[in-house]
Amino acid sequence: MRHLPAIILLAAAAAPAAALADTTYPLDKVSVVGNSQVPTATLDAVIQEKPGTKVTKDEIIADQDNIVAAYKKANVGMQITVLLATKSDKHVEVTFKVDEKAAPPPTTVTVPLKIAHVTFAGNVLETTDALQAAAAIKPGDIATADSLKAAEERIMGVYKANKSAKLANVNLTPQITYPSPGLVDVVWQITETKGKKKPRNTEDPGGQTMDQ
Repeated sequence: MRHLPAIILLAAAAAPAAALADTTYPLDKVSVVGNSQVPTATLDAVIQEKPGTKVTKDEIIADQDNIVAAYKKANVGMQITVLLATKSDKHVEVTFKVDEKAAPPPTTVTVPLKIAHVTFAGNVLETTDALQAAAAIKPGDIATADSLKAAEERIMGVYKANKSAKLANVNLTPQITYPSPGLVDVVWQITETKGKKKPRNTEDPGGQTMDQ
């Protein structure tokens, strides 16, 4: 078996050289090699010439074009080489050798999250209305890491500004859940810790003293 010079086509932009005369040849085998991003079954399905039939040069070119079209449909870049092996009694074997280009990176689509509900839990010394007004986020707003962080800082600012609350510590933990695609629920879980009162001095200082 001898291999004729390879025919390299870029997206089938040029026809191969006359590897076969304008006549028919018994086809013993046809195959596709080098493909990974497009399934072999998909490529076999578009090859019209099958083993046991007779082929011409134009029919081989047509099958080559069908393979290129299958790659275009799959949005995969490629080059194709036709390898033709001649055997005795003018029988031939055809191999379509594919050189695939790297697959494009996957496209990431970011869907903005909208706030569905905002809830405050655990607050006693500050009203929910006051905290809600300070947070300044409401259902329908777009939720981002930055907007939630800013809302958290504003809520904490309310507690810091309330000198009469006499709190030793306030913990604020946002709890995020996703009730349905594209929506987010925000629960502000608040823990208020009151400051300890200083013990009163109940000892008698012993009365007054006067100089004589």
